[in-house]
Amino acid sequence: MAIVGIDLGTTNSLAAVYKDGRAQLVPNQFGELLTPSVVSVDKDGRAVVGRIAQERLVTQPQDTVARFKRKMGTDAVYNLGGRRFTPEALSACVIGQLVADAQEFLGERVDEAVVSVPAYFDVAQRAATKRAGALAGVRVERLVNEPSAAALGRHFSNEGAVAAAAADGYPPDETFCVFDFGGGTLDVSVVDCFDNVVGISAVAGDNHLGGGDFDLLIAQEACRINGIGLNALEASQRETLLREAERAKRELTDRDSHAFLRSSIPALPQVLHLTNKRLFELAEPLFTRIERPLKQAVYDSDVPAEEISRAVLVGGSSRMPVVRDYLERLLAVPVTCEEDCDVAVALGLGTYVGIKQRARGVDRLVLTDICPHSLSTDVRNPHPPFEPLASVLIPRNTTLPASSSQVYANSQVGAREARVAVYQGENVYAKDNKQLAELMVPLPRNASEQEAFTVTFTYDINSILGVEVRVHSTGEVTRRVYNGSSWDEGEGALATLQEVQLSARMEPTRVDAELALERALCVAAEGSDYVRNYLRVLTYDFASSLNSNSLKLLIMKTRQLNAVLDRIEADKADNAFFRHGDEGNCGEPGGPGDSLGEDAGDGSHGLDDGLDEEWL
Repeated sequence: MAIVGIDLGTTNSLAAVYKDGRAQLVPNQFGELLTPSVVSVDKDGRAVVGRIAQERLVTQPQDTVARFKRKMGTDAVYNLGGRRFTPEALSACVIGQLVADAQEFLGERVDEAVVSVPAYFDVAQRAATKRAGALAGVRVERLVNEPSAAALGRHFSNEGAVAAAAADGYPPDETFCVFDFGGGTLDVSVVDCFDNVVGISAVAGDNHLGGGDFDLLIAQEACRINGIGLNALEASQRETLLREAERAKRELTDRDSHAFLRSSIPALPQVLHLTNKRLFELAEPLFTRIERPLKQAVYDSDVPAEEISRAVLVGGSSRMPVVRDYLERLLAVPVTCEEDCDVAVALGLGTYVGIKQRARGVDRLVLTDICPHSLSTDVRNPHPPFEPLASVLIPRNTTLPASSSQVYANSQVGAREARVAVYQGENVYAKDNKQLAELMVPLPRNASEQEAFTVTFTYDINSILGVEVRVHSTGEVTRRVYNGSSWDEGEGALATLQEVQLSARMEPTRVDAELALERALCVAAEGSDYVRNYLRVLTYDFASSLNSNSLKLLIMKTRQLNAVLDRIEADKADNAFFRHGDEGNCGEPGGPGDSLGEDAGDGSHGLDDGLDEEWL
């Protein structure tokens, strides 16, 4: 039985294992490392995860969902294919796909997963993540904070460091800041590394801030210059525009100069010219939100600023030039962003898998973590405004595992029970924090005085919160373990997943063919009437080939369809094809200038022309 590390992201997810003396990323069935965190349910009730599901965001938006990580730990429900899914059930589909990829990569069964979560995830969100693993059929004993995993991977980031660790010659002591900016969340951690220990001193973050918020701002700006609101667009058009905004953002990241958003949506004819300066102006409110957790983490760490050696940027959104430039201006330490910043968390998880497996070279490494939020109960407030106060038992940034006790007394003489509530948050008044649960504790009859009892909170490294109440006069003890939600909800999610079959790993040729078909449908949906009519004919012929027993024919059809789509998308980038189907060198289907060949009247629609026998 093997263990896999899973970086469960808002936009993309990855899997990693520890193999051959190092952390290795697991390729999916397309040979890619990043699997889009998107789930779609088709007409046959099959749950499709990843790239194919991502294409269906445009063609089948009513049965496809993304960005559900932001709803973990809530009562949100998504309706897909006539069934109701919780966020953890959708996450279970993604985890299940990554586990299947890991089993294919390792050639053995995977029964345990180490899953990363944003450092600022609360108790309910962490419990939901563990339930997602259980729903996917794997045991999740340990959740690792994303910046903690990245710190582990960065501090022991090469074979030389592992070899040094094996010989008790650990990398030099260092204190640094990890800035983890993903597609939907932001985490900041101050990390103290010494000898064989990677310790987290403080964390702060924003669970609703990421690269996707920049995409949204770009899309809103494209709508604004065209005099239309984003919500005025249809659901499929909004998804199309968000994809176009993301492409423009990526172009701006890669070229570091300017980008153009030429939308395929007829209602948005005006082109958005985007520069880093303009993006910074648009995103100024986001940068204000970025600055807040940065300062909070450094302040909470109690580490003198001069002892922090550098800021390490991880997460795909950290690659944006506007983000790097902003941090370089804000911070008085070197800012480093390596090419593999979007896989740093997964590589750290792979290293942690090696620690769990007691692999040579990493078996002596220790990763310590902290509680990201204060845990408290409420007590009577005798002063105006008389709102109950939060009595903190475990302060935020306490090293885990942690246990703390306080003695309380019931406020009413003769009361037969005491209410012990559990809150999470940093506010003075209990009502302003998030209530996790409450416990009613029976008390003996005592008519003359208040009854005293001791409340103990215990929070461990695996995100399990235990509450114990001991009544002094009787010695009776009441114990409860809070898991984030009732078991009924977990059983309901399991029942839903049992009704939906997760798509199995297909033979690679058929995977490529199905992806090409979904890509064609997506391009058609985003294109002009001319493009839609043109691709309707091609995809009809191509879809009939999916059931063919001839892999050679399927390879040929897939290759030629992708060539057509490449040409359409290249012309779209020049703004020649989507807006003006009768201009440029596109030609009519089967007519002059058609790259599929001139003879399109024989029922083949040109897909059999130009076959490269050597390639086959």
